[in-house]
Amino acid sequence: MIAEDVEDHPENQTRFVSVARGHIAAPTGHDRTSIVCFQRADRPGSLHGILGQFAARNINLTKLESRPTKQGLGDYCFLIDLEGHLSDELVADCLRDLHAGLAGVKLLGSYPAARAKAPDHRRRADDAWRAADQWLEDLRGQIS
Repeated sequence: MIAEDVEDHPENQTRFVSVARGHIAAPTGHDRTSIVCFQRADRPGSLHGILGQFAARNINLTKLESRPTKQGLGDYCFLIDLEGHLSDELVADCLRDLHAGLAGVKLLGSYPAARAKAPDHRRRADDAWRAADQWLEDLRGQIS
């Protein structure tokens, strides 16, 4: 038998994640993505640089944890859950920049989320990103 009423707060929720290699769930428009970011070196402002990538794209983080990598004193990685799916242009752009600037980024997965307003938020953010991308392309077209 599974124990019932074990929480210490009625709003507590437990999430279970199925992990598999080589498969990413299709986007639902209502998704969350989990990643791990590895720093090149422990230095002041390194976490700020990582978080700035999300802030610049208006991507909401739902979880942030630091964990020692056990590779050396002061060597930490960051486990991050964010709203959106790998297939979202904003999320993909953010992950590309993180991958280029960090020692490593590991995708744990993109999967359906439970938040009701996430699809509208992501759609508006993606539309804004596409409009900004078109604006930049128009400006670059003026280069002679």
